[in-house]
Amino acid sequence: MLSGLPIAVAGFASGWMLLWGLAAAIPILLHYLYRRRQTVVRWGAMKLLLQVIERESRRVHFEQLLLLIVRTLVLIVLALALSRPFWLSEDGGLGSDAAEPPTSWILAIDVSYSMGYRVDNETRLQAAQRRAVEIIDAANPGDPIALISLGQPPRAVVAAPSFDHAAVMAEVERLSFNDAGCNVGGGLQLIGEIALRAQQDPAHPARVRVVILSDFGADHWQTAVRGPEAKRLRQLGEKYPIEFESMADGEANNLAVTAVRPASSRTLAGQPVEVDVTVANYSDSSVSELPVQLGIEDHTLASQRVDIPAQSAQTLHFSVVPTALGLSVLSASIPNDRLAVDNRRYQVIEVRADYDVLFVEQQAGDARVLQLGLRPEGASETTRARSTVLAVELSTLDLTEWQVIVLCDLERIDSLQLERLDHFVRQGGALICLWGPRTVAANWNDQPLASELLGFRLLEPSVEQSWGIDPLEYRSPLVAPFVGFPDSGLLTTPIFRYWEIELLAPKMAAADNWQVDLAIDTGDPLVGRHRLGGGVVTSLFSAPVTGSSEAHPWNAMAAWPSFVPLMQRLVQTAMDHSLDNHSVLAGQPLVGQRLASRVASQAANSVASGATRTVTITKPDASESQLAIEEPRVGAAVPWTFSQTEQSGVYWASLDNDSRRQPYIVNVDGSESELRSVQVAQFPNSTATLPLAVDTPPTRSQVAESSPWLTRGWLLALGSLLLAESWLAWALGRRSG
Repeated sequence: MLSGLPIAVAGFASGWMLLWGLAAAIPILLHYLYRRRQTVVRWGAMKLLLQVIERESRRVHFEQLLLLIVRTLVLIVLALALSRPFWLSEDGGLGSDAAEPPTSWILAIDVSYSMGYRVDNETRLQAAQRRAVEIIDAANPGDPIALISLGQPPRAVVAAPSFDHAAVMAEVERLSFNDAGCNVGGGLQLIGEIALRAQQDPAHPARVRVVILSDFGADHWQTAVRGPEAKRLRQLGEKYPIEFESMADGEANNLAVTAVRPASSRTLAGQPVEVDVTVANYSDSSVSELPVQLGIEDHTLASQRVDIPAQSAQTLHFSVVPTALGLSVLSASIPNDRLAVDNRRYQVIEVRADYDVLFVEQQAGDARVLQLGLRPEGASETTRARSTVLAVELSTLDLTEWQVIVLCDLERIDSLQLERLDHFVRQGGALICLWGPRTVAANWNDQPLASELLGFRLLEPSVEQSWGIDPLEYRSPLVAPFVGFPDSGLLTTPIFRYWEIELLAPKMAAADNWQVDLAIDTGDPLVGRHRLGGGVVTSLFSAPVTGSSEAHPWNAMAAWPSFVPLMQRLVQTAMDHSLDNHSVLAGQPLVGQRLASRVASQAANSVASGATRTVTITKPDASESQLAIEEPRVGAAVPWTFSQTEQSGVYWASLDNDSRRQPYIVNVDGSESELRSVQVAQFPNSTATLPLAVDTPPTRSQVAESSPWLTRGWLLALGSLLLAESWLAWALGRRSG
């Protein structure tokens, strides 16, 4: 939005070259000097020719005057051509074919995924690229051009304004979608930085012009209207003229898969997985019989059809039974429409033959009731899946063999055992602590590492009475399966005593670090958990009665109908957290915590501490990136981070060219799927105007490349005058001879 320019403005980009026009006086001076050197000689015989001379004098005078005028015009036109004249049309717009003074252009093109919306076989990004090429083609050859892609993060594709227009056009045509969205604030900051550098660089014109090409999606650009970026945009518009060109023409209708929510990201082979899929209709008309498919890898497991009213969403419930063991990619999809990128959404799930749970007992038999509670109905128990050890044996075990470790009301634990448990959790393991009558608070509180591992300090057991249970509106996945089943016994479970705790402030008090899944009606937690590294620590503050009989039992959980589903959900919820880093939104980093859980015994001697290892990441477009990492020690997990996730889809990671690969998911942020756009008129007006002249003389590259049509016209006139002067001089000389 530029302020109106005068109707017609003429000027000279190199006005000092007009001084060469003074050379036009040279032919005139020579003419008069030549006449003053003539000597008049009276000769009687010449009197006979007076009549002839009088008849020819007028013609000779006219021919001499014409030749003088032509020679004078040659020098004047040469000076005008060298001064590079220009003429600004009435609007001075981008489509004008009038030549302008040298200008530094900054083109900013939105590459967020909503620019993939297609109309008449052309995406919005392609329309923006076509418009950018038109702007570059219409610019003067002496105008340098910078190019910015407005994505997440914004990127200076051509950071220093370039005089090579062909190279800038090639970069424009190479732009691709960024599924991470658009960082408006970062993009405006980048525009300001490039504009300031262009003005300060003597090699570039100080005259700066900014053009932003986008669909101006409200999810990103609303902040530039009435948000934190409005002030930045206003300040930028006070310094440089800014033009906004919207690619969001016409009505935008879109369907999108906005959520895929399995009830659990881990399941046992042969057991059904409950999955909720949400599909949104962002259009003003309803959709009937829309097919929605749920599958694993390339295999469709289930399909449903759904009717979705205008501007609403529907959630479908699927129940599928995965068969392949290991990590798999669960996908929900709808048919492609004008915006295809949000028509499919992914989630990673793991199918296991059994849970790998290690029970740590104070006394033999303490874990017997828990083992029975965790055994799936009708399933046979394997030796490895349900192992028990005494606390004293914990220091000798390879904990990487297990996914879940359950501490069954331990009286104490030593510093070496704590260190190994801390490492186990940070590398992605799940630790479940059951606190009961055998627990001695001082033995845990006196060890700093224990407080850091647990996230709290034990205070004292509550008084003995009948305590009620608060499900906290069933918000936690731990108790979500109990919704709608009042006879399950969860809320009537007898709780007589529990441990009161004190969270480690302020870190653990934050809601994102500590979550209460189930509470006592006093508000004290009954089940709580927190993240530590790549794993999770879960605590049950009233341990179920296990092998021995207690004179004053703390609860009657083991005898209650809710015990088995509650224990299974306790383990399931803890295990689900270790797959959180396998699914992120576009632009967020992928983090591998347990890509190689341990080194095989036959290869252990070949991988020393500090050895360099390679993680290969295969992107959705089949391109590969490699990360060089150092393994901390033999048997330890290999941590790695991959941040190049601007493209949505399935990423595969493998270690040291191992054929075994793990899937990682990058989904788009569904907020951009609504395709609401900010109107250009809503942006703050750009109050800056284009200066009519350049403050600094043109550079050598500008002079060499500048050839506006007006300058070419003057050069053509110069050539014509030179030809005319040569012909006149020849013709007059021949006649006089």
